Amino acid sequence: MVDSRFEIRRKTINVLKTARLEL
Repeated sequence: MVDSRFEIRRKTINVLKTARLEL
């Protein structure tokens, strides 16, 4: 499975949101 650039960017944003909530 190869994620499209949009999916990769979406996952990155999701991770950033999670990190921000942890802080």
